[in-house]
Amino acid sequence: MKKEFSKFEIAAIKRTAQTCAGMIAKFDKLSEKIAILQAEKESIERQIAQWDAPIVEMTGYHIMDLVSRERIKTGKDKDSNDIFGSKWVLKYPETVVPITHTAIDGNDTTPAPQPDPQQEEVVEEQTQETNELDDEKITF
Repeated sequence: MKKEFSKFEIAAIKRTAQTCAGMIAKFDKLSEKIAILQAEKESIERQIAQWDAPIVEMTGYHIMDLVSRERIKTGKDKDSNDIFGSKWVLKYPETVVPITHTAIDGNDTTPAPQPDPQQEEVVEEQTQETNELDDEKITF
């Protein structure tokens, strides 16, 4: 089926194209920048993975899982601007990391979390109430 546009439809299409031309150009430029930045991001991720590999092998965790960066004020410069430094702090100060249980096939076999005893009491009370209602004989 062939669609033929009227002169008014053609004029509306051309006006819309003219209005959107600047936005389309900006969209194309942003798409190019995103592609360049995505490539740079992937390159940095590969570099981090190479540096991080021995730590992952030793602990099973990545650096960002084990350490956090804190900015500390170290003083002031001659113009009275604050000077900051970095302090790397272990997230697990006793150097104990959470244990992961991994089976030989690589699947996580971490035990399920244990229920809270207080919640168990509430559930037990509700169960007893339900059982009491079930015990009542209802005759029709």
